[in-house]
Amino acid sequence: MVTLDGSGSYDPDGDPLNYTWTWDGDTANGVNPMVELPLGTTTITLVVNDGIVDSEPDSVDVTVETTAPAPPMVPTMDKWGIVVMITLFAGLLVWMVRRRRFA
Repeated sequence: MVTLDGSGSYDPDGDPLNYTWTWDGDTANGVNPMVELPLGTTTITLVVNDGIVDSEPDSVDVTVETTAPAPPMVPTMDKWGIVVMITLFAGLLVWMVRRRRFA
């Protein structure tokens, strides 16, 4: 998904604006529409209207590329995990020593 941004447009009279985005036969409306574009480069054109007059068209090329998949998550152990492991191991050793003493 790509978010388009027409927030830099303004009307000197302060009239409310209508935003029309066009590309490859598709359209979107609004100041910040989210659109899905195909892979590759797409030219998107914005025309803003104040209810009376259309602005001059403004165009931008947007390039959509594939990204490499994220590497698999590898569990890591932080310092508290190590402390817990050492504590459990020490407890096991103490239990084993006491068990031999009383057996």
